[in-house]
Amino acid sequence: HFGPDETELAIHENILDQIITEDNNNGKITNVLVLGATPELRDLGLTKKCKVISVDMNKTVIEAAKQHLNVKSRENESIIVGDWSNIPVESGSISFIMGSASLNNVPFEKLPDVLNEINRVLKKDGIAHFRQIVYPDQQKPEYDFNNVVKEYRDGKLSKREFYVIPRFYSFLKDAYDKETKILYAKKVFDIFDNFYKDGLLTEEEHKYLTSFRNAVEHTVLSQGKTKELFEKHFRNVKILHGIGEKYFEDIYNVFEVQKWN
Repeated sequence: HFGPDETELAIHENILDQIITEDNNNGKITNVLVLGATPELRDLGLTKKCKVISVDMNKTVIEAAKQHLNVKSRENESIIVGDWSNIPVESGSISFIMGSASLNNVPFEKLPDVLNEINRVLKKDGIAHFRQIVYPDQQKPEYDFNNVVKEYRDGKLSKREFYVIPRFYSFLKDAYDKETKILYAKKVFDIFDNFYKDGLLTEEEHKYLTSFRNAVEHTVLSQGKTKELFEKHFRNVKILHGIGEKYFEDIYNVFEVQKWN
C-alpha cells in the first residue's frame, strides 16, 4: 500500500473543512465521494462526520483496503462496486470528491466520460481534488536516475523521493507509450532489476524499490496537459503543491477543480 501521505491529506483537509462549514451554515450534510477504496481518504471524510461514498470496480482492492482503515465507526460510509463513468448517486448531491491517483487508472480515451460523470454528481460550486501522477513539462536532468541515486546516498533525498522520482519519471523514455499515454510499471521494475544485476543499485536499495512491485498501467500526462484536460470539464482549475518532498512540484500534484455550472 502506497497511499496518500500527510502532506496530501492536509491539502484535502483544508478545503474539506471549508466545505463542511458552508454546508453546516446551509443546514446540509456534507456528502463526500471517494474515487477508489483509498482508506486514508475514506477515514478523513468519516473523521469529519461526513457521509462518505466510496466507488471502486475492483472487489479485491476494496477487500485489501480494509486492513488499512483506522476509523472504527463506519455507519456513515457506503461502498459501491461500480464504474466511475456511471456513478449511482443523484445529480448535484456531492459536495466534495477526492481521488488519489484514481484517474491515472482510467484509459485516456475514457477520461472524458468519467470527468463528465464527476461534473454531474457534484453540487453547484462543488469541488473535487484529484491527486494526479504527472510528468514535468520541461526535462528535469536532476531527476535522471544516476542523479537521484547519488542524492539519495548523499542524504539529500528521502526514501519516498528515491522511489517516486525513478518510478514515475526517470525511465519515461523506456517505459512510456506516447500514443496510449501509458506508463508501464512492469518495465520500470524490470529496469530496477537490471540495474541491481549490473551493480548500480545496492541490495538494500533494490529491495526497497521493488517492495512496491506491480504491473499497473498508469495513464500519465504532462503537468500542463493534465491541467488542460481538466479545464475542458471544470472551472477554477488550480494546481496545489505539497510541502517538502521534491516530487510534489511536478510529479505528484493535487488538482483542485470546481463544478462547471
